Amino acid sequence: MTVEDALIAADSGMDGIVVSNHGGRALDTPVGTMDVLASITATLDQAGAGIEVYVDGGFRHGGEVLVALAQGARAVLIGRPALWALAVEGAPAVASLITLMGSELKSTMARVGSIAIADIDASRISGSVC
Repeated sequence: MTVEDALIAADSGMDGIVVSNHGGRALDTPVGTMDVLASITATLDQAGAGIEVYVDGGFRHGGEVLVALAQGARAVLIGRPALWALAVEGAPAVASLITLMGSELKSTMARVGSIAIADIDASRISGSVC
């Protein structure tokens, strides 16, 4: 959740990190992962760290995934929604969730003019597109 920790991971030879506030359980008003993601990825890029950055923290819509990718995340982890889907209707619901979020991501990509995931960068977002 901090630039300093990300740099320590990079200096230690890590291949990747997960930007995570572990569900925000530490404080009543936790910092969200999207509040720190851009500064972490920018600093790692500037340092030439070459490590992949993954992010979690309450992603519920494909548009939110696009914003995280635009801010430098390599991938977005969606554990809690997948667990909810699994608990309610099993594996088919997890597959439906992934399909739905993929469709939402594609729709949001079209709205911001991205044809491919590789086209997504910070120039594609301003404010919230979710």
